[in-house]
Amino acid sequence: MASVDYFERKLDDKHRLTIPTELRSEFASGVVLTRGFNQYLHLYPKQIWDKEVESALGGSILDEKIADLNVKFRRGKTEAELDQKQGRVTIEQHLLDYAGIDRELVAIRAGAYWRIVSLAADV
Repeated sequence: MASVDYFERKLDDKHRLTIPTELRSEFASGVVLTRGFNQYLHLYPKQIWDKEVESALGGSILDEKIADLNVKFRRGKTEAELDQKQGRVTIEQHLLDYAGIDRELVAIRAGAYWRIVSLAADV
């Protein structure tokens, strides 16, 4: 089976993103959504967030770069379980606003996480 590295979706009326069936096991530990480095979102499997991001954010208390990264990734951060029946996760309005996503989006694999952008964005 080919791996999925890109998908397009339309959010439903409740701002729920349906994860492709082939990827749902990747998010079995849960889902973490955060602001990205720019006007896009990051979608992490919870186990990746816990193992890689949390440890990277745990640098010196006096390191301004680490502090800035903590603010960037924790501001508006949401955690959720994937709806097991239909494989959906809700994206909160403040995150959609930050990324300029109305209804249509694109998700692109960026290593161990996903970048989510508006379909209209020039990526």
